[in-house]
Amino acid sequence: MQNTVKTEGIFSHQIIEDMESDFHVETTHLIKVCDAFLSGLLTSESVESIAFCLVSSDHFYWDGESPDGAVCAEVIFDWSAPEINYEINEPNITRYKNYLTTHKDFRPEKPKLISNEGKLISVRHKN
Repeated sequence: MQNTVKTEGIFSHQIIEDMESDFHVETTHLIKVCDAFLSGLLTSESVESIAFCLVSSDHFYWDGESPDGAVCAEVIFDWSAPEINYEINEPNITRYKNYLTTHKDFRPEKPKLISNEGKLISVRHKN
């Protein structure tokens, strides 16, 4: 995951090599990401990059109509844009792990965004 994101101002360019086959993402996979973060194997930037790759690739999928898939979708999208969702840190990842395990939503009200006078906060591209 190191050196896969190039940042220039508010623009980030994520280097992604798409897989050739499809992969069904389940809560068990995201729990492993939580465990890796909580044990220090992944950084918050790595978790964000993983989530962005899952969202931007045509080969990762989850069933948003099933309870398990709906939880996956919420967690992946939250992780892919922490600047507008929840910070990726130990307390929040512990809450996400609980949510992925129990399907009981932990999430408090979304953090208030600081007014940026209508300007973009960030832009992320797949390269």
